[in-house]
Amino acid sequence: MKPARYQRWLNPAVENLAELNQQVKAVCKLYEEAPQLHAQGTHVISTDEMTGIQALEKVILPMEMGHLQKIDHEYVRHGTVTLIANWEVATGKVISPSLGATRTEADFANHIATTVAIAQER
Repeated sequence: MKPARYQRWLNPAVENLAELNQQVKAVCKLYEEAPQLHAQGTHVISTDEMTGIQALEKVILPMEMGHLQKIDHEYVRHGTVTLIANWEVATGKVISPSLGATRTEADFANHIATTVAIAQER
């Protein structure tokens, strides 16, 4: 075993650094222009997801007369939840967050469809 040796698997190898830099600059420029685009009626929306959020509840003991309320260090666990959210880059406003038990392609597609429907109403 050689614990000092490892390979990162989550981040893919960059095959074309120049192309990646060009794409990053394009996204940064779009974010920079978001306030002007918003004033013209164009919405720049960013989407992110958080999977496996633990749904926890604090254990709070009933209050007794003359005593401080007691909050236990333990939690009641209610499983996990997935959050998919959008925010408008120009205003920072959260748009159509979705909470669900799963994160499948269908869940994400439904979230995007809801986001587009809300954007069309504006």
